[in-house]
Amino acid sequence: MHIYLILGTIIISSCQIEVGSKNKKGDEENDTILPPVIVQEVTKNDISSILKLNSTLQPAKLVKIYPQSVGMVNEILTEEGQFVRKDQVLARLDNIDQSLAVERANSKLSRAKYDLERAEEMYKNRLLSENELRQYQLIFHEDEINLTQAQITLDRSVIKAPFAGTITEREIVAGDKVNPSRPLFALVDGSSMKLDVWVNEDVARIMKVGMIGMVMPFSSISLDTVEAVLVRLNPVIDPQYGKRKATFKIKGESTMLKPGQFVDINLSLLTHSDVLIIPKRAIVHQAGSAVVFVCNDSVAVRKVVQTDLETGDDIEITHGIDLGDFIIVEGQSTLKDSTVVNVITPEL
Repeated sequence: MHIYLILGTIIISSCQIEVGSKNKKGDEENDTILPPVIVQEVTKNDISSILKLNSTLQPAKLVKIYPQSVGMVNEILTEEGQFVRKDQVLARLDNIDQSLAVERANSKLSRAKYDLERAEEMYKNRLLSENELRQYQLIFHEDEINLTQAQITLDRSVIKAPFAGTITEREIVAGDKVNPSRPLFALVDGSSMKLDVWVNEDVARIMKVGMIGMVMPFSSISLDTVEAVLVRLNPVIDPQYGKRKATFKIKGESTMLKPGQFVDINLSLLTHSDVLIIPKRAIVHQAGSAVVFVCNDSVAVRKVVQTDLETGDDIEITHGIDLGDFIIVEGQSTLKDSTVVNVITPEL
């Protein structure tokens, strides 16, 4: 009798445990967590193909200033970093010999002028033939040329700036003996800058003189840009690079950019207007295809899409989804077709 009671108690207890286990499993199924996702509506907009290049800014005007005569440096009137005006005196060479040459040429010309005036008077009085008068005229003309040449040589002892700009190098000191093969200064016009970039032939065929690129300092956190216009496109492929050289000129003056600075330039090559645009991050690559997930009543539907132009964070879609669809832009990387999802609103 006691044995039967004990067995009955064990059986009842076992049943209670089993029933309890089934209830717990059912609760877990009801509490299944749906994958959270963020969606965004598909819209239309314009998109451009952006060519990203980089180069070093160069001044449009950069010259080395050489003397035009041999001489000793007597005086230096400018320093590196100094802005100079056009024709401003930068240095003076020893010019004693040149000054004396001008005086001699001037004196000789004065004598020739006196002789010519006297000859003309004699010619009027028929005391001199026409051929003799012509000789005096030729002597006077030759002495004029000699004076002009002597004055030019004297002027060359004064070194002047060929244009307004900044002295970036001074390669002489007072007392140096210089000659036409030795540079004295480097002068830069920083108000006008250019940059050369190298592009592949397929890209060069699309580029046209007059295109506008946007320039900004390399790796700059600032969003400020400066416009640059394409002014030259070399028709010859450089054998060293296998590319063509394109030259851009910075429009206007910029305080943000300096000669010698490494910069990025973005050039819009092709624009598609009023097309479907989605964020690049919405695309998942599966089995060699570009895939997005469209959210229909909390169900993620897998769609294979075809893409075209892309720029920045956006990409153009030509096939696979429609205007007004809500695509999943976050949380889609592990989804499968027809997965039930939990659409959440991102915190701002």
